[in-house]
Amino acid sequence: MRCLTIWWSLASIQRLDRARCDFNTADRDRLAALYDGNLHRVDAVVGHILDAWRGLHRDRPQVIVVVSDHGEAFGEHCRFSHNSTVYDEMTRIPLIVAPRAACTTLAPARDQLLAITDLMPMLLHITSTPLPPGSSWPRRFLEVFADAAAPRPAVAIRSIRGVEHVGLRTDRYLVFWNGWSRQELYDLSQDPDAERNLRPERGNLYISLMASLNAILSGSGDTSPALEADLSAEDLQTLKSLGYL
Repeated sequence: MRCLTIWWSLASIQRLDRARCDFNTADRDRLAALYDGNLHRVDAVVGHILDAWRGLHRDRPQVIVVVSDHGEAFGEHCRFSHNSTVYDEMTRIPLIVAPRAACTTLAPARDQLLAITDLMPMLLHITSTPLPPGSSWPRRFLEVFADAAAPRPAVAIRSIRGVEHVGLRTDRYLVFWNGWSRQELYDLSQDPDAERNLRPERGNLYISLMASLNAILSGSGDTSPALEADLSAEDLQTLKSLGYL
């Protein structure tokens, strides 16, 4: 039985990801255990920060937000790491807000789809912080800012590493496009692990959802795979070391 020697390094994880299903349970369990250890360390550090803040005896109100920037794959769909597909294991993330009273006005939002880009307008909303005069924001930002608890039935998603996947996530369906050779549709209410591609038998639904995706991207003015920016060689190396390039 083959078992990769996995150290906590990007290179070893990328080798495992490139193997595409050539891994065993020991590979997965080893990597998951290392990841869990990292989560425990982050939890402890956050605890130290909060303890230090309380030690200052500050009386002003505070809102504590803990959020992830992406999910992580551990063999689901034969992939490891993150940001290379739009399946739930890579795109579904935790969001913790405390105290609970700070989110009273956001109670309906607990049962709807949100994107990480919704977080800033939500925080501005619950803290009654006005937007800077003359500022320009995407449509969805303004919608969330105006009513953070309003229903938003769909979220556009895309991968940012490797070959791009662009998709749409609703409360029931996941649909994505990766060129004419890779089109997938999943009914997550019946298939939560996204294992049965319904694209061949439900073509009309696929086309309808892709039209909704196009409308969202066109309406936000965001049709490019990524924002262009001038980055230094050091910045590029840092992003590469973290697996984003």
